[in-house]
Order: sequence, then C-alpha cells, then structure tokens
Amino acid sequence: MRHNSSMAPTSENLRQPVLIVPVSKNTDAASVRLPVRSLLSSSGTSIVIHVLALLALSLIMFAQQDSSALLSTEVHFSELPGEGEDMLDLSDPDLFETKTTPLNLPEITSLIMPDSGAAAETKIDLTAFAASDSNQSGLGVPTAIAAIASGIQGRVEKAGGRPGEVQFSLAWNTLNDVDLHVIAPSGEHVSYSHRTSNCKGNLDVDMNASPLTDTDKKFSEDPVENVRWLERTAPAGRFTIIVNQFEWRNGHTEDPFQLLVKLGDATQLVKGDVNAQKNVSVHRFQYIKSSLSKGRKEKLASELTALQAREEVQATKIFERARDVPPSPERDRMMTSVITTFPHTDASILAMQELDPIGKK
Repeated sequence: MRHNSSMAPTSENLRQPVLIVPVSKNTDAASVRLPVRSLLSSSGTSIVIHVLALLALSLIMFAQQDSSALLSTEVHFSELPGEGEDMLDLSDPDLFETKTTPLNLPEITSLIMPDSGAAAETKIDLTAFAASDSNQSGLGVPTAIAAIASGIQGRVEKAGGRPGEVQFSLAWNTLNDVDLHVIAPSGEHVSYSHRTSNCKGNLDVDMNASPLTDTDKKFSEDPVENVRWLERTAPAGRFTIIVNQFEWRNGHTEDPFQLLVKLGDATQLVKGDVNAQKNVSVHRFQYIKSSLSKGRKEKLASELTALQAREEVQATKIFERARDVPPSPERDRMMTSVITTFPHTDASILAMQELDPIGKK
C-alpha cells in the first residue's frame, strides 16, 4: 500500500560562411626622370624641390588610394535551399502514440517547478560507448560512467526487473523513498499507484516504499525503480519523467540520483539531485522509431519540440485562469482539462497538485 506522493514538477536554412573577397587595383606609380644638368643650377634646384614635393604628395595620395582600396569588399551569401516538404502529420499512428487513455493520476502534492538551469542535470550519451571496444567512446565517455550504467542495470536484474525497448531506471543510495513517474506519449501516468498502463508500460521494480522496519529486507541502500516497455511494444513520441523524493529518513535529506534512459538503440545517463527543499526533478525525452529515414526523424523531432513549446504556452494560460477561480467544480474542471489535454507540460503537473493539496509527510 502506497502513501501520498509529493512532487514538484525550426530550424533555419544553413548558411555557408561569408566569403569576403578583397578588391584592390594594381596601379604603378609613374617614374620621374630629372636631367642631371638641371641639378647644377639654382633654378634647377628650385625645380627639383618642387618636383620632389609633388612626388611626395603623389606618393601620399597613392598610399591613401591603395589603403582605401583594401576596405572595398564584395560579400557573397550562399544558402542551402529548403526541402520544401509539407509538415509531418503528427496524428500518423506509424510515427508515435496519440491515443488518449485514462490517466489514473497519483496523488501529487507540494509541487515546485523544475529547475531549467544547466546545472540541474548532467546528460551523458552512452550509445557510442556501448558500441566501442575501447575504454572510451568517440565522445570521450569515461569508463566510470559506463560502469554506473551497468551497475544500475544490475540492480534492476537483481530486483527482478526487465529491460525493454524503452526503459527508465532510477537509482539512488539511501533508505529514502524516491519515486519514479513516467508520463507516456498517450498522457497515461505510470507510477506506484498505476503500475501497468494501457500502452503496455510497466513499473516492475519499486523499492523503499513501505513503512521502514528493522527486519524488512525489501529496504536497501542500493535501491532502484524501473519502468519499461518490452521489445516491439513501446509507443513513440514524448516521455515526461518525474523523480520525486517522497520521504527522507534517518536525517538523509538529499538524494543524488542516476537515471538510466534507453530509447531503442540509444542509451544515456542523467545525473541529478532531489532534496527536502527541491523534491522534484522533471526530465523530458523523445522516442522516434529507428525504422524512419533520417530526414523524417529530424523533421519529427523538430515538430515535437515545437509542439511542446506551444502546449506549454496554452496550458499555462488555462492554468492561470483556473487558479484565479474560487474553489468550485468549475475550477476543478479547468484544472482537469489542463491535465488531460496537455499532460506533458509543467502546468499539468501543477494542476495535479491543485486538485490534491495534501502536505508532504
């Protein structure tokens, strides 16, 4: 039996480098010839002085002309033409899951907005490392990071969990109750209160969840939680991951964590932290089927990113209007519409808290 959870929640055409071509004129200065005899007379001396003065003035003017010529440039831009393709149909079932299914939302309390700063998490792509026989991949991933990923998978197997086509495995190192929540592309919420989704996701490992006793061997200082979709069952699209420190124990208020993410052939490790002050960490991923062409993958990824941005704006507007409404069935209806219509947004996670404002234990 589980207690209440507390959580906080296109591209432009490429341009070639600017080509700057100096334009200068090659003009030779005219030579000046003076008769030797002219130099022997006083009048000749005067002429020489004037000629030399004219020559010096000519050289100065030539130098100015030459230096200004170097400032004259021709700039050429070369653009790659666009593909001219139509926007991808995001409702295409071959691209990713779009069917709306029951949310079965857990009780969400004491939410805070996710930290969007660069220091909030560290993501390391392990895909190249996994395909390399050397101690370091082409991306420079150290062996120690791969060892962490292998250790997490080992915890999952020891606890009876299974790997999958899409898999999210959370590891931490205290007796604290840290929960893993996964919002599937359909909007269905997989967690301790709804372990198996209609889209075949399953939370098959959930550790340190019950009241702690001295003799309870299910508690571990090497805990793990695991949500996976088995091979050939995973939906494509957006996945929202929520790591929540539900309860801290024995004075350990901080939980650094590692989240092992497997999306088809791609694997990465996310390192973050939750604690008594910031008890929620939110992470978002896209899963696109490898059977699609590279062009369609890139196009779909761009469309999903744009869709997320639009939904964040729309959901926030509805949430803010709902929050201004006094407690009533109408207010609850507006909050519920944010959750069901925009399940992958921050506003949706905040709306869950508004519907169940129970304090953290």
